[in-house]
Amino acid sequence: MSTNHNTVLTKTCLHYREVSHDINNVLSAIIGYCNLLFKANSDKTLETHLTQIRDKVDMMVELTKELSIEIRDIQSQENTPHSAPQETSLLALTTKLSNQLEQLTEEASRCVKAFEEINTSDERIERFKGRIAELVLKLYPYFEQLRHYHGTDSGNEVT
Repeated sequence: MSTNHNTVLTKTCLHYREVSHDINNVLSAIIGYCNLLFKANSDKTLETHLTQIRDKVDMMVELTKELSIEIRDIQSQENTPHSAPQETSLLALTTKLSNQLEQLTEEASRCVKAFEEINTSDERIERFKGRIAELVLKLYPYFEQLRHYHGTDSGNEVT
């Protein structure tokens, strides 16, 4: 493998690591607000939607951990030529993460719409619902970043 190829892969790893970190920050906030809403809520319908969101978020957290481990493994071998299986594994993980993130945002968006139909007089619950809705919207750009960034650097693409 060429040095240029290794540089492109290293930059790709850095990009994915940053995106993964940003995703985890948003997911952690969603988990926090879901937990607060679980404690403050007594509506079973809302609880069902929260459980669906939480299940998807938990799955995403695990996938971002897998991606972080894969990136760390590749970066630990930074001065050695990277193999095609490493690149394939990284691309497969980011594709899986992107697809899961897209599913999460779609599921969460449906749940947020359902939230709006559940009227409560509790300002805290309404605030938590609103915060979860805002955070879900923050996830949309990330799955696009993961999907469309494949190590492009001056026209060179890692495939």
